[in-house]
Amino acid sequence: MTEKKTEWFVEADALTNAILADQLTEAEECPGMLCEDGVSRNLWRLSAHDVAMLHHDRRRLNLNFTTFCRVDSRGIHISFLYNSPQKRSAWKRFIMKA
Repeated sequence: MTEKKTEWFVEADALTNAILADQLTEAEECPGMLCEDGVSRNLWRLSAHDVAMLHHDRRRLNLNFTTFCRVDSRGIHISFLYNSPQKRSAWKRFIMKA
């Protein structure tokens, strides 16, 4: 069975955008990305580790963003891992694997 390739994206407010641009050297700005819901968004492509660290520092740095993902070549959609009621336990399982 082949391993699925997951790409991670975040849509951020102005303050968080400035922090991403300044602090994350691996972040790639992706303006006008069309998501599965038909909305075009300005996203940042990040590594899984960077997304996990953003969520870890979210409150401390007052960051405001929404996490998206794309599995293989499917469309970009909001990630259940970080944006659902069960996100806390799922996030802990994700961090334990990494």
